[in-house]
Order: sequence, then C-alpha cells, then structure tokens
Amino acid sequence: MKNNIFSVRIIIGVWILLYIIGRFTDIDKYLWGKGTNKINGEYYRYFTASFLHASLFHVVANSAVLYFITIYLDGKVNGVAIALLGIIAGTATNVIYSFFSKNAEGFLGGSVIIFAIIGLILMMQIICKSYEPFKFGTIYADWMIGAIVIGNIINGQMRFF
Repeated sequence: MKNNIFSVRIIIGVWILLYIIGRFTDIDKYLWGKGTNKINGEYYRYFTASFLHASLFHVVANSAVLYFITIYLDGKVNGVAIALLGIIAGTATNVIYSFFSKNAEGFLGGSVIIFAIIGLILMMQIICKSYEPFKFGTIYADWMIGAIVIGNIINGQMRFF
C-alpha cells in the first residue's frame, strides 16, 4: 500500500532533515523542549521539540510508523488537517509535559504527533460510521499496534536498561 498524503511526507522530510543537521551542529539544544522552570521564555521549543529525534533508530521508526498508520486516512481526511492536528496536538502535549517535568533540561520526539493521529483514527471508528472500519491484520493496524506497544515499552521500563 502506498501513502499519498503529501503533508505526511513533509513532516517525515523535516524530521529527517533536522536529524541530519543535528548530527553536524548543535541545533538540537536550541530546539528541544524544556520544563517550565527552564524554558526562559523560549516557548517556540514546545513546537520544535516534536520535530527532533534522539537517534537514527528513533527517526526511522517514527517516520515508518507515521507513514504506515496514515495509510488508513488516505482519501478520508485532508492531508493539511492531518498535519495540523498532529502538530497542534503535539505542541499542546509538549506544553503539558513541561508542567509535569518542570526541571526537564530537554525533551524531544515526534511520537506526540503520531499518537495524536492514532487518536484521530480511533475517534473516527466511533464517530464516522460511513468509513471502512479499522481492520486488524492490515499494514496500518499492524504498525499502529506496534507503535503503541513498542513505543510504550521503549519509553517505559526499557529505557532504564
């Protein structure tokens, strides 16, 4: 299956570009999110943190997940709406996280965008009865379940090993 949503490709392109630039510069330290006690008025960081990744595995995994889960949305939801939802929800999540982690020196990752889009897909199952139902065993379902399970393992107990 091919994903024809151009805005998804743009987000993935920005993720990869910023990752590459970050390997040769210190751009990450100027863009990652910070806790409310450390932000010092640099509120743009809540927006930019969603476009940074900690490692090559991180950016590749998030890019693949975003690409494959949005196959379900192709032709159902406007690509600009998908991107705006993901970016706005990701930014809001970063703001909320900074209140819970007031002294965080830095946080980053595009998973907040991915989980916002997963939330959209799940809500469509409840609200939009005219669309095809979510089907287990499809490429988008497998990637979505993988993102939820593995993302929570990596960000949960596994990060301590």
